[in-house]
Amino acid sequence: TRGQCAETRCQGMNLDELLDHLEAVLGLGHPPRRLRDLIEGELTGLFGLPPIRAAEQAEAIEVRVAMRIEQRAAKATAGGGVPALVLLGSSVPTVAGSCYVLPTDAPEVVAAKIGRRHVQALLAAIQELTFTDFEKFGARVLSELGARSAFVTPRSSDQGIDFYGVISLAARGASAVS
Repeated sequence: TRGQCAETRCQGMNLDELLDHLEAVLGLGHPPRRLRDLIEGELTGLFGLPPIRAAEQAEAIEVRVAMRIEQRAAKATAGGGVPALVLLGSSVPTVAGSCYVLPTDAPEVVAAKIGRRHVQALLAAIQELTFTDFEKFGARVLSELGARSAFVTPRSSDQGIDFYGVISLAARGASAVS
C-alpha cells in the first residue's frame, strides 16, 4: 500500500536530507515557524507519510533535527558563512531563516540581516564566472572600492597576479604609519 511504501522510504531517510530540503524550502528570510510542524509537513509532502504517522515521526526526530540545525549554523558561522536556518526559543523549538528580521532586532542587526540575504546567490554567481570574467570582476571591485585605476594583467600560466589597482590611502582617510 501507499502508506507502507512511504514508511519504508521514511525509515531510510537521512536527517541531513530532510534538513537540506527544509533549508531549500525555507530560505534565509523565512519567518519563524514551529519546527515540529515543518518536519511533519515535509514528512507528509516529501516522503508521503500519512498525517498521523508524520506527526509521530516528527515528534520522535524533532530534538535531533534541532541539534543538527545548531551544528550547521555553528559550522557556517565558524567558516565565515551565513547559516540557512536558526533556532529560536527552547521550550518549543521554532526555526526561522537566519536573515529573518525580528521585531526586537537593533537597527544595525536589521541592516546586516537584509544585506546577508543575497550572499548565497552572489557567491553562486561568482563561482560560475570564467577565469577571464573573474579577473574583470576583481578589477571592477577594486574600482568600486576607490582605486584610481584597476588593471587586468595579460593571460599567462605563471600563477601570478591577475588584476591589480592603485588606491590612495590618504584619500581614504588613512594616516601615515610611522
